[in-house]
Amino acid sequence: MRAQIGVSKVGVRVSPFARLADLHAFDEEQATWLALAGALSQREIAYLHASDLGTPDFQKAIRAAYYGTLILSGGFTRITAQQAIDEGVADLAVFGRPFIANPDLVDRLRHGWPLADAGREAFYGGGSQGYIDYPAYSSQDAQQA
Repeated sequence: MRAQIGVSKVGVRVSPFARLADLHAFDEEQATWLALAGALSQREIAYLHASDLGTPDFQKAIRAAYYGTLILSGGFTRITAQQAIDEGVADLAVFGRPFIANPDLVDRLRHGWPLADAGREAFYGGGSQGYIDYPAYSSQDAQQA
């Protein structure tokens, strides 16, 4: 793939501490992920997108190991995302689930409006309910709250 499209167009996504199915913690787990981040940094890929990084200390360790564009995701709020960017821990912050319940997420973040919660029960449900039926924020929402 690298030869066909060029390494500068390759991005890698990792979820170091995600525990799905039968994935378990292992000895030297943190060192393994940091070694991978360092190896990817040497390859000058387009970006590293990391999720489920655990502690802020490990986020900083990934940043120290990977010199390229670092995208972090995993439970950010407007404030914590901005903080991660301002502190140089991340170049970009990702909002996944909040986009499902907030079709106007950018405006909500920009104006400090409250976020609607995504109904987890609808995730991967196969239908449109819970994915495309969340309303945009309105001033009436603030009056009712």
